[in-house]
Amino acid sequence: MKILKIPPIEPVPRRAIEPVPPSGLTRYRPHPLPVRHARVANRSNSQGMLFTSEGGIPKTDIEARLHRLEVRYRAALSGAVVAKAHYLALVGEPSAMPAAIERANRQWLKVDAHKRAIVARMGELEEAAV
Repeated sequence: MKILKIPPIEPVPRRAIEPVPPSGLTRYRPHPLPVRHARVANRSNSQGMLFTSEGGIPKTDIEARLHRLEVRYRAALSGAVVAKAHYLALVGEPSAMPAAIERANRQWLKVDAHKRAIVARMGELEEAAV
């Protein structure tokens, strides 16, 4: 067994440490919103546009809901990809049991249906925002 030598840790000079930006500011550019959400986000930046034209749901609430749905969609999408890969791996495996293949297929279809339901909810929420 070979023992690796770890180089000593050198202290960082004081001037190399970056100052902390004021609250709410970062050194990174904000991530651009998808085009389908830009209408809602851009209209809600000013004080006069905090509510929909009907006086219904606040725009900031719609943005928060869209963000939560996007997070759920990404999780469902990755789950659907994994479930499909598992199903296709079982189909290609000659020693796989037919019940296992059917179970994997049902799981893939279930996760894919959940993903489509999230997309439908996002569409409904965007329609309510307009």
